[in-house]
Order: sequence, then structure tokens, then C-alpha cells
Amino acid sequence: MSASSVLDLTSRVHGALRIAAAAVDAATGPEPPALPDLPGIGPLVASKVLGETCLLLRAAHRAAVLGDDAVLRAAVSALARTVAPHVRSTDLLASLCVRPDTALDEGFGHLHLRDLGLPDPTVDDLLDRVVPAEGHPGLERTPTRALEQLWLRFLWTGAAPSTLPVETALLASSVIGRPLDPVTCSLLELYSFTHIVMYASDSGRRVTTLPRPVDNVLADAETALAVALDSGNLDLAAEALWTWPMLGATPSAIARFAWRLLAAAQDETGLVVGPQFSTETHAALGSESGEAYLLATSYHSSIVMGILCACTLAAEADREADRPSPGEDDAPRAQTVAALRLLVEAVAGQPVGRWLRAFDRLGPSSQAELAPLLLRIALRRAAERDDVAAVRRALELAVEHDLLDNPVVPHAAAFLRSRVGLAHALEQRRADQPGDTSAASAAAAAARATQLGAVP
Repeated sequence: MSASSVLDLTSRVHGALRIAAAAVDAATGPEPPALPDLPGIGPLVASKVLGETCLLLRAAHRAAVLGDDAVLRAAVSALARTVAPHVRSTDLLASLCVRPDTALDEGFGHLHLRDLGLPDPTVDDLLDRVVPAEGHPGLERTPTRALEQLWLRFLWTGAAPSTLPVETALLASSVIGRPLDPVTCSLLELYSFTHIVMYASDSGRRVTTLPRPVDNVLADAETALAVALDSGNLDLAAEALWTWPMLGATPSAIARFAWRLLAAAQDETGLVVGPQFSTETHAALGSESGEAYLLATSYHSSIVMGILCACTLAAEADREADRPSPGEDDAPRAQTVAALRLLVEAVAGQPVGRWLRAFDRLGPSSQAELAPLLLRIALRRAAERDDVAAVRRALELAVEHDLLDNPVVPHAAAFLRSRVGLAHALEQRRADQPGDTSAASAAAAAARATQLGAVP
């Protein structure tokens, strides 16, 4: 990693620590800052802010230790000592005893600070007394939440070998155990994916046996990036990007493109704005309300960016910052044409996002590397509009320009098959009900769908 890259990443981690400190102050202070009365915008939740800050602190501490950065270590220590009284309060001690099944959840902040070298024997002793033994049935949890519990138990005890078969089974049954559907995957699935990467790898500290090859998991991370970039969700983009450092992988062309886009967006405001942030709303507010609004909507995304940068520092301390993946420089020139044509198909009649403007500024070879990203975005957009013709056209381009290994292709083909099935069903209904004008109209539409959707 070059010196300039280290300085840039370190500066962003420091910025995230400052934003986290402001969020902690706003969430725990006697008088929360006045927020505008807007739908979905409420005061900061102290437990959430403190837990996320502790995640950042642990990631930044590791980066400081591995990079022998005394300044960063001091910044981490200062904020950790500010946070400690809040995550080890008398109220916390009481909450640990309310329901033992959630004791590790309640002790989240304590466990992270302890790993930084800030122990609290009183909390440790109480956890020893109340946490159920390993194998206790406990609460019913989704695979994602069950993996989080294994991770927290690992932080608490150092993990026991007997937990590994359980982890393997949970990973296999989770969203990471099967390919994401790039056409229909939901935000919930995508966020679960990014969280599982963090839990299973302990933010890059340990190697775990994934249920699928790492390259397949990284392809799913690229799917998450495609959705995030096209929707302008910088928070999801940052979480998807941490897949590479946490799994010890060299960033792909799509990941490097997304990183540059994210960094440029952060440089505009000093924060990574969250999905709820509106530039127009922020501009219409006064200075005090505007600052409170910016913090409330964007502190989380900024903390995630800090975690990403800290994990990247730790994972790539001795690696060239922009070293290409094998074979990237040999991308066929024909992919350039495919990328540009897919681009036209993808954005026709739709708003142009930040990612597209950044793409347009790239040279031909860099654009060619991003053809798989454009294919993902084109097909997802077309499917969301139920535009069978656009899906078919994108698949034709994939065939023409040798992009069939893109994981979105089989899912898009399944989308077409489902529409053909619908067409046949509507045709059958028209035949059964010949006098039904609505059935006749549906049959006409079905015939058109069959014509467009039939895979050659």
C-alpha cells in the first residue's frame, strides 16, 4: 500500500471517529439536538449509536496496532473511555439479568471495549453467571442473528472448537449459503449478507470455512454493489465493500470503482450521507437543525465507512493499493462495446445517477472492466419495470459480448421463463372464457410477452 493511500485511509478513520463522538454526545447528552419534524427522522437511539461506535473502535484499534500508528491509537483510546461508562452502566448490569438469552446482546459494547484492553471485571463476572451454557436452546433466531450470537460468544470466550460445526451449518442455511438473485434480491437479504461476512470473519481477524467458494461470495458482493450504486445507497455500498478486506481478497474492478465513487461522495460533505438524507431538505434547514439532520441521517453510514477504511488498512498493510486482479488488464476490447450498449439500454428514460457520471469519465479499458456491473444494473432495472423486451435485449448483449458467466444471467433467464409461463396461463384462461373481454385483453398482452420473452 502506498504512503498516500495509508494517509487517506487513516484520515477517513479519524473522521469517522469524530463523527461517532458527535453522535455519542447527541444520543447520550441531557438535551438531544432539535430535529426537524420529518417522516422517518427521529432522535438517535443511544444503544444503537454506542454499539456501532464500539464496532468502529475495535476495527480502528486493530488498524492502529498493525500499522504502529500511535496517533490513531490515542484517538481510539480517548473515544473508548468516553463510551465505556455508557456501555457498562448500572442499567446495563440490570438488563443483563432480565433475560439471560439476550445477555450477550446487551453486553455488546463491553465485549468490544474489553478487546481493546479496557476490561471491567464486574461485567465479566455477571456475564459468567447469567449467560446460558453453549448449546442452550435460547431464543429462536434467524441464521443471521444466530451467527451474530456465535460471534459474540467468540468475543466473550475466545470461541470453543465445538462451535465450529454449528457455525458451518448456520452459514450453509443463511443468505451466504446460496447465490443471491441479482434480479430480485431485497435490501434485507443484501444487508444480511454484509453482516454475515463481518460475523463469520470477525471483521477480518479469522478465516472461516464458507459454504461456497470465496469467488462466488465476492460475486454476490458485486451484486450488492450494483444495487447500492444504482439506488444511491452509499451505506449499503460501504458495507458491501468491506467483503474484500474482511475475506482477505484483492478488490475487483467493480469494487475499486465503487470505492472511488464512495470516497468522492464523502469528500463533498465530510460524511457519507445515508439513504434517508435529502440534499433539498438539508439546504432548506437552518444551520443548527441542518447539522442535527445531517448527523441523524448520516452518522451510521459514516461509521460504516470508517470500519471499511480501518479493515482495509489492516488487511492491505503490505499490499499495493491498486494492484489489479489477475487478468483484469486483458479484458477483451469487445466488452467496451458491450458496456456502452448495455449502458444505453440500462438508463433509457431513467434518472442518471452518480455512478453513471463517474463511469462516463473513465477511459475505454476501464469501462470495459465494468461491463459486468452494467449488465447487473440493466437487468435489475428492466426486471423492476417488468420490461420483458429490455431483459431480452440485455441477455442478447450478454451472449454477443461473452458475458454469460455473470451470475445475473441465469436469474434473468428465469425471469423470462416465468413471464412465458404467465403468457401460457393467460392464453389458457382466454380459451376457457372466450366471452371475457378482460381475459381477451390479457391474452393479447400474454401473446406479446411470449413473443418478447421466448429465449432463442
